[in-house]
Amino acid sequence: MSPGGKKLSLHRKLRDSIVPGLINSQYAYHALLSSEIAPGERWLDIGGGHSLLPDWLDDTLPKQLELVGRCAEVVGLDPVDDRPHMAAIKKIRGSAEQLPFPNNSFTLVTVNMVVEHLENPETVFREIVRVLAPGGRFIIHTPNRRHPFVAASLMAPKGVRSYVASLIDGRDAIDIFPTYYRMNTAKDIARLAQQVGLAAAEIRYVESSPFFARLLPLVLPEYLLIRAMRKPSFARYRPDLIVVLKKPEGALPN
Repeated sequence: MSPGGKKLSLHRKLRDSIVPGLINSQYAYHALLSSEIAPGERWLDIGGGHSLLPDWLDDTLPKQLELVGRCAEVVGLDPVDDRPHMAAIKKIRGSAEQLPFPNNSFTLVTVNMVVEHLENPETVFREIVRVLAPGGRFIIHTPNRRHPFVAASLMAPKGVRSYVASLIDGRDAIDIFPTYYRMNTAKDIARLAQQVGLAAAEIRYVESSPFFARLLPLVLPEYLLIRAMRKPSFARYRPDLIVVLKKPEGALPN
């Protein structure tokens, strides 16, 4: 077995013995979408680049096409990514702070690992409320600022954060977008939702793959931390949040 193969085998043995059943939070996000999306949805995905789910997700294209196939309309909006969309949906370049859509246009809006990048989250949330139809849902998947590693990263200089993020993710530092974490706790999201007229239907703390998956010496202590966070009393420190917000059925037209 090659050194890389031995490293992967050890990684899996540690995971399966310490945190059996651990999966990335993107799978939980997909499962929620699968349960939420009804036939005839009008779906806006903000900041997703060229895909609704990550490229590396198992069977990502069939999963995306299945979700899209349920909908009457699916639109992707991104401020910088001009690539054709993997799921062949309509793609628009634009800002979430000024959505280029009429009032009450969509029954579903999603942001997958985007909220942490918002410099003005209240402006974005108000725009989302505007384009949501009454009864529509706004689904958020984002890092949890209470997680110890996220909290620690916020104390580091910007350059150090970019370097560490690129080391963890395997991406060039230039591809790491600025993060602000201005709306990344359950309390902050629920507070802003109430301010803009949304009801919190579900707020879930979810576990995910280890941050230090590429750094084997640090994986063992992180797996132990993940196991500790499986206890209900430590759930609020899990790495990611999945939130479902809803525009009331009786909301007046914008």
